[in-house]
Amino acid sequence: MLEIGIGGQAKAVRESFRLGYTDSEGDGQVFEGNIVARSDGAGFIRLMKALSGDGSQLGGELSGLLTKMMDDKDGTVRAKWAPAELPPPPDLDEDEAAEWEPSYRGPDGQIYPFSDTETLNRWSDETLWTTRRRWIQLMEHDDDAIVEMPHLMDLAEKIMGLTADRPTQRRG
Repeated sequence: MLEIGIGGQAKAVRESFRLGYTDSEGDGQVFEGNIVARSDGAGFIRLMKALSGDGSQLGGELSGLLTKMMDDKDGTVRAKWAPAELPPPPDLDEDEAAEWEPSYRGPDGQIYPFSDTETLNRWSDETLWTTRRRWIQLMEHDDDAIVEMPHLMDLAEKIMGLTADRPTQRRG
C-alpha cells in the first residue's frame, strides 16, 4: 500500500521578512514580520489555477495563501482575537448578580472588566499584534496602503521555494 503524508506534518519553515509598500502620503514604508510556512499544496494549486485563468481570482487566492503563512504566535494579540463578553458565573446570588460587571478574556488569557478601558485600548497597540494580525490590517483594512502585486508574487515565490526546500527559479 502506498502511503504519503501519514504520521505527521511537514516541518514549518520560519523566516523573517521585509516588504516595502507605499502609505497614504506616498512615502515608502516597510512591513516587517515572520513567516511560518508549511508546504500548503492545496493553496499553491489554487494559486496556480488563478494564475492560469483570467486573473479574477488571483488576488483572493494570493491573499489567502500569504495570510495563512504569517506567524500568529509572535505577539500577544492574535489575528482573530476580539473582546467577547463572558457570561456571568451561574452561581451568583441576586445581590452578586446586581453588582456583576461585564468582562472579557484578554489575549493574554487574563480576565478584565470592560470598564477598564485603559487595558482594553492597550490591545489596539500594533506593537503587541502578531505578524498575521498586522498583515490583515495592512492588506484588508488599510485602504490607503499600496502594496505592489509583483512584490506579493515575489514573496509567494520565495515562500514556495522555502517550503519545497528547493529554489523556484531555473539555474543557469
